[in-house]
Amino acid sequence: MNNSIFEIFKIDKLRSTNFARILFLVLVLLNLTTVFFPLGDNDFSAFSGWYDKLYDAANNNDFDTFDDLMHHLPFTHDNYIFLLHAFIASLLTMIGGLLYTGMFIRDYRIATGKGETAISMAKLVFRIIILVFGTFLLATPLLIVSVLLFFVVIFIVPCAIMFRACYLSGDSGFFISFRSIFTVTRGYYLINSKNIFLLILTGFVFDVIIELVGKISSTAEYVLDSYLMVLLTLATARYIGIIYCRMIDHPRAFVASENTDK
Repeated sequence: MNNSIFEIFKIDKLRSTNFARILFLVLVLLNLTTVFFPLGDNDFSAFSGWYDKLYDAANNNDFDTFDDLMHHLPFTHDNYIFLLHAFIASLLTMIGGLLYTGMFIRDYRIATGKGETAISMAKLVFRIIILVFGTFLLATPLLIVSVLLFFVVIFIVPCAIMFRACYLSGDSGFFISFRSIFTVTRGYYLINSKNIFLLILTGFVFDVIIELVGKISSTAEYVLDSYLMVLLTLATARYIGIIYCRMIDHPRAFVASENTDK
């Protein structure tokens, strides 16, 4: 199975090509609604003035003003509606990525004659729901750990991103998957780190392109931003599926070099 950087971005290469294309299109349009058809009010200009006052109060040790500002956030009811709209769009994009990873592993096993180990669609959907709720429950502890042990977290990212694959493949339960990520990635740490770096670098390149396009047309910038963001999300999901299947098929294999930089 080829896991070159070009192969990773061929997001429509699923058993159901139409499903992949529809998923991509729906997610792009969903994210565009927050720009062109926002629910509520996306004007947060009042926040800038509020923050300046809060900053001055903190510097001048004016605790009364600071406390008063903290109790009077400059958000309107419509601002909160917009934030909810943007949050839902981001959440559904994340779910789309989880679904893509699960579908890729499932399709691969069916295509390679390992259908008996492929997770059922009903179970896959159920596990995605559990994973989403689990993410929310563990978000705060994980954020604290990430801040306190930042450099440690960086080193375990190549293993940690495999959690979704371990769980959504049906190979292990929710908590056992925390242990499985270190087992399945053994021998693949360096190649995994390299590919993740390439994906992050690609994200930076996308940001530069979006910024340059924004100087010409703000409308084109918004469209391109949604397009590339969803593309990178699904490409990352595809990579996780590809490398997981490879690691399962060739456990503890040490790969000295790969064609990931083609």
